[in-house]
Amino acid sequence: KLTGVSFLFLLYSVFLLVTVVGYLLIGFKKRETGNFRNRINISVISILTIFLLFIGFATIYYVGMEYRQKNREAISEKISSVMIELESKSGKSADFYRNTEQLGYTLNKFSKVFFTDINIFNTNGDLLVSTRPRLFDIGLLSEKINSDACFSMLVQKKTLFVHNENIGTLNYLSAYAPLTNSDGEIIAYLNLPYFAKQSGLQKEILTLLSALVNIYVLLIIIAVAIALFISRKITEPFEVIGKNIQQVKLGTENKPIEWNSNDEIGRLVTEYNRMIQKLGESAETLARSERESAWREMAKQVAHEIKN
Repeated sequence: KLTGVSFLFLLYSVFLLVTVVGYLLIGFKKRETGNFRNRINISVISILTIFLLFIGFATIYYVGMEYRQKNREAISEKISSVMIELESKSGKSADFYRNTEQLGYTLNKFSKVFFTDINIFNTNGDLLVSTRPRLFDIGLLSEKINSDACFSMLVQKKTLFVHNENIGTLNYLSAYAPLTNSDGEIIAYLNLPYFAKQSGLQKEILTLLSALVNIYVLLIIIAVAIALFISRKITEPFEVIGKNIQQVKLGTENKPIEWNSNDEIGRLVTEYNRMIQKLGESAETLARSERESAWREMAKQVAHEIKN
């Protein structure tokens, strides 16, 4: 299970993240100042959150896949070990498998040594001996060998067949291998069911998540801080340009903006400074034209008075 510290840290971090995102969404909805900054923040946080969630699900999937692969390897090793012991006991003789009482005694010993159930089927696919006959007696398992396993070993000549079987809602791995005599002829079929506990997989997943959850949450918090910092740095020049545009007045000295970088914002600042310069020139030209017009009008009035 997740530790108390991890759970509390996760709870507070999720609360903080929801608060920040909610604030950004409210500001974006109300169309307050800084909508562009809010869009940047929401985009960065959303992308990173989705990415971390994807990494989390991919990690869980990978752990599950590794767990199932480990179970397959475990049952393959078990059936190989049991097969070696059986061949050592039987001397690869079919007579050994005809004596079901002796065979059952031997299988029970092997079952305790290898911690697994063992089933033996004859060449017709009928159950000979099982270390857990109760499952067959009450009808939970069929006394006939699995048809896919039989086809794989008899027709496709495979020496090992592992697949998933089920008893009701219980899914488990089941391994089959042919037992042969010294001439290579099949004299019986060996079957090992592997009832791996689902809680084992859940425990591994929770153990991994308890180790990664703090890292993921910490990354999200860092990402939020970085997003806020970057969005502020990106939108700060636009705020400066906006304030300067609001202060532009005809007939007064409008100061140009200083920007050293030759980037998109630098080009925008250059166009703004050029506009300010042209506006100043236009204002000077207009003022000169107004003065000349005023002098002409005054001269006309003076000439009219002199004439009178």
